Amino acid sequence: MTGGTTYDQRRLVGRALRSRVPRSAHKAWRPPVDRPDPVDLLEENNRLRLPDLVPVRYGRMLASPFAFLRGSAVIMASDLASTPVTGFRVQACGDAHLGNFGVFGTPERNLIFDVNDFDETLPGPWEWDVKRLAVSVIVAAGNLRLEAERAAGIAAATVRAYRERMAELARVAPLDVWYDRIDVATVLAIARQRRARELVRQLSEARLRQRTSLRVLPKLTSVVNGTRKIIDEPPLIGHFDPEAFDGEKVIEAYAASLPPDRQPLLRRYRVLDTARKVVGVGSVGTRCYLSLLTDADARSPIFLQLKEANQAVLAPYAGQSEFAHQGQRVVVGQRLMQAASDMFLGWTSYRGHDYYVRQFRDMKGSVNLDAITPGGFESYAEVCGRTLARAHARSGDAAAIEGYAGAGTRFDECITAFARAYGEQVRRDYDALVAAVSSGRVTAATGLPGSSDPADARGAEHQVILLDRPDQGARRLDRLDPDRGRFAAAGRQRLPADPHGFADRTAAIPVDQQQRAAEPSGVGQPRHHGDAEALHRVLDPRGVHVHPGQPEPRRGVQRRLPFVDRNPVALDAHRAHGAAHHVGAPGRGHLLGMDQRLARRPERLEYRHADLGVGVQRQPQAAVHAVDRRADRGLDVADRVRHPVRVGGDQVHAGSHHLRSAA
Repeated sequence: MTGGTTYDQRRLVGRALRSRVPRSAHKAWRPPVDRPDPVDLLEENNRLRLPDLVPVRYGRMLASPFAFLRGSAVIMASDLASTPVTGFRVQACGDAHLGNFGVFGTPERNLIFDVNDFDETLPGPWEWDVKRLAVSVIVAAGNLRLEAERAAGIAAATVRAYRERMAELARVAPLDVWYDRIDVATVLAIARQRRARELVRQLSEARLRQRTSLRVLPKLTSVVNGTRKIIDEPPLIGHFDPEAFDGEKVIEAYAASLPPDRQPLLRRYRVLDTARKVVGVGSVGTRCYLSLLTDADARSPIFLQLKEANQAVLAPYAGQSEFAHQGQRVVVGQRLMQAASDMFLGWTSYRGHDYYVRQFRDMKGSVNLDAITPGGFESYAEVCGRTLARAHARSGDAAAIEGYAGAGTRFDECITAFARAYGEQVRRDYDALVAAVSSGRVTAATGLPGSSDPADARGAEHQVILLDRPDQGARRLDRLDPDRGRFAAAGRQRLPADPHGFADRTAAIPVDQQQRAAEPSGVGQPRHHGDAEALHRVLDPRGVHVHPGQPEPRRGVQRRLPFVDRNPVALDAHRAHGAAHHVGAPGRGHLLGMDQRLARRPERLEYRHADLGVGVQRQPQAAVHAVDRRADRGLDVADRVRHPVRVGGDQVHAGSHHLRSAA
């Protein structure tokens, strides 16, 4: 307890620690000579996971260095253990990267922005969370192809936002710290001030308030023999659990962990169905289930997520949790760090495994870092820094941390230097995983939503070739320049060198064959269906926003489709060829756009991975899924009714983000 010492006294204690642990000591990252092999750490971490899902985890981690960072908290925890610390402890997130912040609804139905992942939460050094956040900024900036200096500037701004907010909270009463929260309106005001339109679009309150269990019901379920059941989408969603998970029994046991005032509410619901559901990147392989509950009149369905909780990755280095039940560890940590928590947050056990329970879809949303402008990225990173400071101040000594970090930029610069150095380490570890998959040391599931082929992960350059005939591909090569937002003829314009050391990725836009995610990473991200899909949406592997700041055609569509509307498959037709005919304008706009001339002759468009020499051609006859315009009104993209149409050689009836061979 700090109740016996004043703010000034505690701040001086923090300042005095600089002589023992200089702030400059945080700058360096040099891997110890006895540093564990990163793949060995991942394999050990997989030991308690479901074996059939481990390849899915690796497949998702191969998608990009940032995806690898998301899934490798166990590696960074091991590395952080060898770095200097002041000894001030907080309730740490344990995995405070940029993707683990987001928006959700409070029990009072307010929308707030906060930390939203607590699988690894544990009391520990505050510096570890700050360093992981800064490293994630550097690595995610690589996805956006930002210059190294710009990326470092954003990382420094993120740390500065943390330091300044911590200083502000150190000066207020403890009760005010607990009342403090960041609502979505505040984030939107910052985004509008900086003209970060993409961030404003993603965090639209109207959009977020539609992300409810009722809205997702037709997407995740269907009526079977008069009962609503969760739709199977193997291997990511299904009723194929070898452990015969009894959802009704687990929910009944979990109810006892709820506060007494919430239990009568839960008793008004009954469990209709439970299925296993794969989520995230780092969580893949842990036991995770989705239960559908409804009231007697079926007016307000609830999806509850039951997620396995294992020992936190920080535990071997920061100490074991005071809670023997790992689900309780997660719940208590979440309630301690968040300004407000899910009203159905609880925990339970089943067949020797600990779980925590929360609502799956309750006005929740996260920012899609693959569809954000550099300006929006900077604003978002700074908000995350401020949010982490507030989360730490609820349990830690804000005055002591303020005294140590200081009022100048010295601390910011030191953490940024560490982040840049460790960002290179992440890249080396990522390459080690790619090599391990390529050699057969470990197995990765490719071709699944959110996964990547190991050869693609090496940075296969995506090229778009315009052909007079299919056999003339070598005669003319045009490359899409993501920085200029148009095609640059090969040999005529030199594209900017990659500042982050990604070898020969001039266009750097690989094809993600099934970008459907088990749980959408961004608000409004479309969901894709069907086992035979081969979606060839073109995206930069590091999430480049292809046309930042450009005039955007059909803005109503841009608000719905953050990925697709920046799809370079459109060939930037509205710039290169004047007014474009957007193939398939379902409802409020196109899903896959191209120039009229190419639309008439789709056989002229070939997608090829240059490093592999393997192509997927859009033939004159291709089966395409489109969205029925008549079923469009009032529904999100993922909820619209899809039906097959044909793409002919001379006319285009409709198009979509789903493309599969007619053969």
